[in-house]
Amino acid sequence: MEEKVLKFIEEISKLIGSRKVSTDKPTRICYTLTHGPECLLHEDYVEEFLPAVVLRPTSTEDVQEIIKLANKYVIPIIPSGGRTGSYGAEGMRNCAIVDLRNMNKILEFDEKNYRITAEAGILMSELVKFLREKGYMPLDWPASERSATLGARVAINGYNWSENGWGPTEFHVRAIKVVLPNGDVVKLGRGSSRPSKCGIGYNLMSLFFGSKGTLGIITEVTESFIEIPPAKTYGSMVFTNIKDAFEAYLDIKRPRYSRLLWRTTVSTERYLKFIAPYIIGKEWPDDCKAVVDYHIFGETQAVKETEEKIINILKSHNGFERPELADVRAYWDVHQLLEDYMGLSSLSKRVKNQGATMRMIFLDPNIPDSNLIAFYMDMQKLFSRLEDENHYPALAQVIKVLESGTPIPGMEGYNKFWIVLLADWEKWDDECRKEFKKFYREYAELVWSHNGSLSTTHGFIPRELEVEFLKRELGEKEYELMKLIKRTLDPNNIMNPKIFF
Repeated sequence: MEEKVLKFIEEISKLIGSRKVSTDKPTRICYTLTHGPECLLHEDYVEEFLPAVVLRPTSTEDVQEIIKLANKYVIPIIPSGGRTGSYGAEGMRNCAIVDLRNMNKILEFDEKNYRITAEAGILMSELVKFLREKGYMPLDWPASERSATLGARVAINGYNWSENGWGPTEFHVRAIKVVLPNGDVVKLGRGSSRPSKCGIGYNLMSLFFGSKGTLGIITEVTESFIEIPPAKTYGSMVFTNIKDAFEAYLDIKRPRYSRLLWRTTVSTERYLKFIAPYIIGKEWPDDCKAVVDYHIFGETQAVKETEEKIINILKSHNGFERPELADVRAYWDVHQLLEDYMGLSSLSKRVKNQGATMRMIFLDPNIPDSNLIAFYMDMQKLFSRLEDENHYPALAQVIKVLESGTPIPGMEGYNKFWIVLLADWEKWDDECRKEFKKFYREYAELVWSHNGSLSTTHGFIPRELEVEFLKRELGEKEYELMKLIKRTLDPNNIMNPKIFF
């Protein structure tokens, strides 16, 4: 460990208290990983991603002390939340991890103005519980609520379970408090420091959505909430033809229904065959190629009328009911299976029950409605090549397609296309790594050919390809603007310096 790192650890222990500082190797190893796949691409990932120290601040003032001292010694700082994002929170040599989960208090509940303010480290499940007990619910509701933290929702610009009705995280955050890379603390709203919109200043808050800890550390977040709707209903229909299912999904996700239809998905055959034994206790029938589900919330009469319309639309696309397969909530509960592979809190459970050798790889391109069906069909061809030893002789031995593409509504006109691959980590070698980067390049070209973007939420790009692909996705001038913002706010390049640039 470098001398300057040892001095940093000694001084920060005095400034914030030694109980908030961990240097033992077992603790540090826990922060080498996220649930993302970057570790698969490094033979000696533990040494490459092993932080020098883990810091657990309990206040914004602690975070200020950490950042000011990090500037003095030029120590890389990597903020950490629930670690359910697929990219960016891995450690690096001689860095300090700043784990915010001890900053988990609800600071203000402004019931009359529908605002709640909490520290960045609070679990979303705790925020949800607090609001539900008072008859309310957040509009930003992640699928991984048991692991995700409030501040990280801003840092990754998270995907919202009810995005079809309410949009992504950034639509519902009203203000944030951030410790900048120079140690200054700023409170940012939309053109104001208050949790409201103001037309006289820059909307500086939006700069931090998706920044992944590269521009500062978010310590407080103010979000809006609503009353829990009085009525809700779930339903699904089965399809024998995948194209019919996709066309039905596209028909019901249109903006005219979205204020009540908060969520809809298409679950396809490969995924259904995998989860059926876990969820319904039986094999999935061969004649059922897809399931379209819907979740409707609102006033009682409006929910009833909307469901009637949705059912008629699904039937018009040849959907039919199979009551023994219709428990939509059970299909959604499969996300709890996925969470066993996500986040720091699940690490011991994985080691105990499954071992750590099977690794899920999540891809989530953003695909326009107009190209969704064609993209799905082309992806199936790519998956066939991926699992074919003639095309990918090494990779085909260690990777399987678990979920070949579940479209979930994004912002109107676009879709988060959810893909899950399962990799046998223990068997990966240099040839597998080489072939995976080749596969990812082929995947990226396919996404771009359908006018899509590489990632809706998780943001994974193999680090070796990141700069090249960011320039392709953003544009050369736009990428240079990103660099200018980074250099201006963080001239010492201490904030999560391993990503983006």
